[in-house]
Amino acid sequence: MVRWPGFEPGLPAWKAEDFSGMWVSLKEQFEEWLSSQVKAGRLSEETAREYARALKKFFDKYGPHSVGELEKALAKENYKRHLCKALRKFVTFLKSRKIIDPILAEELKESIPIKPTKESEVRISTEELLEAWEYHKKHSDEDTQLFFKILVFSGARLRAVHKMLTQFEPERLIILPNFPNVAKYALLERHGNKAAIFIYMPAELVEEIRSVRIKEATIRKRLAYGRVNASTIRKWHATFLSRKGVKDHVINYIQSRVKRSIL
Repeated sequence: MVRWPGFEPGLPAWKAEDFSGMWVSLKEQFEEWLSSQVKAGRLSEETAREYARALKKFFDKYGPHSVGELEKALAKENYKRHLCKALRKFVTFLKSRKIIDPILAEELKESIPIKPTKESEVRISTEELLEAWEYHKKHSDEDTQLFFKILVFSGARLRAVHKMLTQFEPERLIILPNFPNVAKYALLERHGNKAAIFIYMPAELVEEIRSVRIKEATIRKRLAYGRVNASTIRKWHATFLSRKGVKDHVINYIQSRVKRSIL
C-alpha cells in the first residue's frame, strides 16, 4: 500500500485486504477513541455504544478482509444506515491514528455509502398531525400522549424528550420569568453542532411533565401513525414556526440545533 508522506504507524502496516484483522486487533482502542469523542461532545454515549455493538455483530458474522468482501457483506445487510455510519466512524478512527492514509480512508468510505433516508423527504400536513393526535387520544396510553404533545409543542428530538422524561429532575424545569407562558427544561448536553441544551414548551404543559419509564425504541414505535412519527413531527414544527414568521436562527435555537443567547 502506498502511504501518505509521514505515515509511520507503530502498529503493523495494515492493508486494505485486512479490514477484519484491523477490527480484531484495534476494537478496544476504537472503543476508547469513541469515549474520547463522547467527552469532546462530538458523539452521544448511546450512539457510541450502538456503533460498538453494530460493528461487533457485523465482524463476528461476516469477518470481511478485502474491500470486495466488505461490500458483499454490506449488500447482504442492505447497507443499513447505522451500520454504515459505524463502519465509516471506524475508518475515521483508523485515519486519525495514522493506521491508514487519507487516500485509502476515502476509498474505503466510497465502499460504505450512507443511503439517504426516505423519511428525510417526508413533510406531513397539519391535517395528518391532527388525525394522528385523534388516534392517540382514543387508542394510546397517557405516556404516548405525553410524548406526542411535547414533540409537537417543542420540536425537540425524541431522544432528548426521552431523556427528559426517563431521567426527570423537577428542578431543571422552569418557567421563564420574562416569558411566563414559556417553560424550558435544561438537559445540559451537547453533541457537536447537534446541541440539546434546552427543551422549550408551553408553560401549560408543566403540570403534565412527570417521570416515565419506557425504552426509546418502544415509544418511537408507539408514536408512529401513518406518515406521522417523531422525525416528521420535528420537521412539521419547524415549518409551522417558519410560516408564522419566526426567523430561521430562532427556530434552530428552539430546536437545539445551535447554541445561541435568545431566550
